[in-house]
Amino acid sequence: MPKVEVKIDDRFFKFLKLWAQQERTEESGVLAKLIEREYERKLREFYEQFQRGEISLGYLAREMGLARREAEEVLEKRGLRVTNI
Repeated sequence: MPKVEVKIDDRFFKFLKLWAQQERTEESGVLAKLIEREYERKLREFYEQFQRGEISLGYLAREMGLARREAEEVLEKRGLRVTNI
């Protein structure tokens, strides 16, 4: 799994440490959870636009960093339709 180094303000780091303690995990676990939540939020946002016919499935895929077929699989795994007709 790739690793990322992030520089953050001291106040955010203190909050991150506290949050990690409360969750009984490492700081990296909290950050991974935050990224996952944002990924799911963005996916829902793009999916809603796709369902309204405002964007194509290809556009959704590109904005999520996926190939079109990968986007279809991601949506299907969540029980979401991959057509907006």
